[in-house]
Amino acid sequence: VLELLGDVRSKIPSLIDCESTRTHLQDNPSPLNVVLLQEIQRYNSLLQTIISSLVELEKGIKGFVVMSPSMEETFNCMYDARVPLLWEKISVDTLCWEFIVSTVDDRNLLTPPEDGVYVRGLYLEGAGWDRKNSCLVEAEPMQMVCPIPTIYFKPVENRKKMSKSMYMCPCYYFPVRAGRAGRPSFVVGIELRSGDVAPDHWIKRGTALLLSVDK
Repeated sequence: VLELLGDVRSKIPSLIDCESTRTHLQDNPSPLNVVLLQEIQRYNSLLQTIISSLVELEKGIKGFVVMSPSMEETFNCMYDARVPLLWEKISVDTLCWEFIVSTVDDRNLLTPPEDGVYVRGLYLEGAGWDRKNSCLVEAEPMQMVCPIPTIYFKPVENRKKMSKSMYMCPCYYFPVRAGRAGRPSFVVGIELRSGDVAPDHWIKRGTALLLSVDK
């Protein structure tokens, strides 16, 4: 195990300079760059966890410190050529969003949620919104867009498959859905309750959410 430990430590890359990257990207605060900085922080945190656990395990094997249960687990995993559980805690590939449209007055949402974020100021195009029943409805005559209440983006783990009564509503930066040169328009798909009709109905309507109504 000591030989494996030394081999792993020799292959661990250096931490990424997050602050230097942040300075380099400060003139372009696009969502992609924001995510990049967040991933760098998580990557560095993982590397630090791996390094510290290997250092402590080496001390435990040599008898300098008492072997803890977590160190013993790491020891057994390395011996069996398995990834230690301690190194798998910041996995994000099992996370997804749950979307909860508020049924209360936006002015009552004074503090941020413990997890996730409140998103307000979105517009519905190709549909209206029933605040009481929290679902899509037909738009009013001559109504091109309508505001939708605040949406709570809640991170959840290993979420079940989307219900058949939900419409995966695409969200765009602006009404030009195809985007512009060098600037895509699509942001994310947001699940909304389809109401009294099937989700296909809203696909035919071209129903979408917009961050801005300016073209």
